[in-house]
Order: sequence, then structure tokens, then C-alpha cells
Amino acid sequence: MSRKSAPRASNNNLLLLISAAAAIGFVALLIVLVMQTATPAGIGPRLTVDQERIDFGRVKYEQPVRAVFTLRNTGDQPLRISETRIPTKLLEGC
Repeated sequence: MSRKSAPRASNNNLLLLISAAAAIGFVALLIVLVMQTATPAGIGPRLTVDQERIDFGRVKYEQPVRAVFTLRNTGDQPLRISETRIPTKLLEGC
């Protein structure tokens, strides 16, 4: 009798292991799908800038330089810019 019950226990353990792995995989897939749909790309106004920095290289003293940035609202609501002064960081070399 003990010889017949041993393979059944092994088959039951294997079936339980496969079922548990399938359940964990299903839960992981469900979490991934929920995370993708829970974070939509545009909630409210969103400002994007085409360039984060510009390097002019070597520039002669008192030679004017000009940089152009394109600002775009990629959100789903109107964007209002209330400050006309934009904080900038100027790095000077010797």
C-alpha cells in the first residue's frame, strides 16, 4: 500500500507547485497591467522642453549668444506660466 500512495503524493505536490506558480504569474501579470493603466501620460498641465542644456563651447568675451528653447504643454489641461523670469544657471570658464 505504501508504494502506491507515494507516487500520488508526489503527483499532488507537483500539481500544487504548478498551480501555485501559475497563480503567482497571473497575479504578477495583473499587477503589471494595472500599473500601466493607473498612470496615464497626461494628468493636468505638463511642461516639456526640447533641450535641457546648451553648450556654446568657447565664446569670446562680450560676444552675444542666443539660445532657443521650445516649450510644449504635453498634458491634458491648459498650462499657465505665471513667472516671466526663468531660473537659469550660467557656467563661466577662464
